[in-house]
Amino acid sequence: MSSDNTLSPAAGVFWLIGVRVLLLWGQGSDGAFRHAKQLDLRAGNTSVTAFQMAPGFNVAALAGSWRQASDLEEFAAAVGLSARDQASLIAAVFGTVAPMFRLLDDERFKALTALFFATPGLAGGHAHVDAVSGIKTAIVTLPSRARIAEGDIIVSQGETIGIGRVRSVVGFLARDNDGQRLAAIDFSTPPVAGPSLVVTARGFALLSLVVERHEDIGAFRKLHASASPDRVSLLHSADGDAAVELDVLARRKAGSASISEPALGFRFDLSAFASMPHGLFVAGWFHDPDGLVETMTAIDHSLVDATVSDRWMLHSGQTGAKDARVHVTCYAAFLPRREEQCAPSSIRFRIGLANGENHFVDAPRLAQDLLSQRKTILNAIAGHAFDLDVLRNIYRPALAPLQDALNSRQFVRETFEYGPKSSRKVSVVIPLYREIGFIRSQLIAFDVDPFVRASCEIVYVIDDPLIALRVRNILSGSVHVHRLDIKLVVLGRNGGYALANNFGVDAADGETIVLMNSDVIPEDSGWAEPLVDRLATLPARSVIGPKLIYADESLQHAGMYFFRLETSHWQNMHYFKGYGRALPPADREREVPAVTGALMILRKADYLAAGGFTSDYVVGDYEDSDLCLKLRAMGGTCLYMPDVALFHFERQSMQDSTVERDLGSTIYNRALHTDRWNDTIEALMARFDEVGDAI
Repeated sequence: MSSDNTLSPAAGVFWLIGVRVLLLWGQGSDGAFRHAKQLDLRAGNTSVTAFQMAPGFNVAALAGSWRQASDLEEFAAAVGLSARDQASLIAAVFGTVAPMFRLLDDERFKALTALFFATPGLAGGHAHVDAVSGIKTAIVTLPSRARIAEGDIIVSQGETIGIGRVRSVVGFLARDNDGQRLAAIDFSTPPVAGPSLVVTARGFALLSLVVERHEDIGAFRKLHASASPDRVSLLHSADGDAAVELDVLARRKAGSASISEPALGFRFDLSAFASMPHGLFVAGWFHDPDGLVETMTAIDHSLVDATVSDRWMLHSGQTGAKDARVHVTCYAAFLPRREEQCAPSSIRFRIGLANGENHFVDAPRLAQDLLSQRKTILNAIAGHAFDLDVLRNIYRPALAPLQDALNSRQFVRETFEYGPKSSRKVSVVIPLYREIGFIRSQLIAFDVDPFVRASCEIVYVIDDPLIALRVRNILSGSVHVHRLDIKLVVLGRNGGYALANNFGVDAADGETIVLMNSDVIPEDSGWAEPLVDRLATLPARSVIGPKLIYADESLQHAGMYFFRLETSHWQNMHYFKGYGRALPPADREREVPAVTGALMILRKADYLAAGGFTSDYVVGDYEDSDLCLKLRAMGGTCLYMPDVALFHFERQSMQDSTVERDLGSTIYNRALHTDRWNDTIEALMARFDEVGDAI
């Protein structure tokens, strides 16, 4: 290449880099470029344009208006580019111009590339390339001294020029970094063994590639899954096509999720695992009387930080049969994932011990659909160790995006109407999930109430598609027996209590809304009209809850209050629960901190203004008190009205409730509710009398 740097900046200068492709700098325009393809580039603060000229282009046509540079140095001198700007320009030429303008087979461009390879004094090194047939991304093992970064260009020469762009450069997670790093590089053509040119914004270097070719993903994984899981993880995070195949293979060939080393008195178990687009959740336990466990690292290069032990929270626990319980340390952690990275379905973890040993566990083979992942995370919750730090740092960041994704799937599949239309002054919204045995009893109770027949639409919301046909049969038959205005909203899937009510209210026509559980039945006629009339006397954003009684006529609801547990979380409690229905304090209308969602009445406009039931509570708990607190914050009040009584066969509508609900979701929802409303509840409860004598 020429070393003449004496040219002063010209009004316009071009450099021919291909038979029909040139770089141009300068002002003005020329008819020669009228039909040329154009690409604007930046070299530092300088704008340069690449043109692909029309067929038959003759460089002599530019001679009168533009100066031709013979090489990079002459072009840079004319334009005034620094050495760093030159490198940036060439990186753009190889990374963008060459693929876009199809220069890889251009003989002039090949000759230009050869000149760069021959640049004297370039630093060199060796790299090992794992290339999989049919996969554009190769995994390259680099010496740590190689100054290669994301976005750099790798140029190889064969029958055609090969261009590779570095997607990411990472250190090893499965072992200590011993002078090597890994890079994921996307190649336009299969990488060629031998010298390659590294083009960066910092300059050029040579890298001698040793290429190991694998006939398919299976062969690549078989070689590296145990010996070098970092390579497998990096390919998964960098290439979507490879990720799909690797996930299939991982599900078929999962390893052990536990370690047992009797000689060291050491056991380690990974019992809960959820790999999600937004991050990784893990939980388990280890028995480590000598304190050997130092680190736990996820071999997953899509994570922001793969060191589990830097983020885990620990608490003591026990494991084993009743007659052989062993004290263990339990752990749980959530690790965020980088945006737009593939989430592997299986991950290997390195357990580093104080004696220098590394042991490995593989993720347990658990279902990875959204509902299963949510259940896995909830079932890992331990109530005695679930403080607000655990909520904020582990469970909420793990669960909230899952819950949002599940909520976004809900939709109205069908809507049906039965019976004569009422005035629809009031809408009674009743979600249905699994249990439908109370529908006929509700319809009978509604039908004997003249106000309900004349003024109310009954909106049943099916939150369980499996029961849709049975409910439709019941309601279509009811028109021959009852004179009721009934609307049936069939949702597409089970989305939980909050969404079922929200969809029901959206479908309701009444200006007043009664939210009713499917296991609540009016004791007598004349229950709805007094509630509607009393609501009309209350300020906006107010809500009323009536007296609810069990089948044995003991009290279930006479208003709700909040009680702080030993965990510091606020628990929803019911005044006088279990006492006789005629208990004098329960027969007094009064303001209460909150009322139950099993039966509450409020204006539809107020429900919508408050955003309805908050849908980030899982399955169904605390939405009612959350709504009451939102209404209070907007200036409303919560009133208990004992003149109206209904039967509540509590939990009958959830008779198939699962461990997820009884343990995980209740603890999670309680903590979420506390974190959101703690200060408000403290101030609110200070206004109300002590309730110890009422419990």
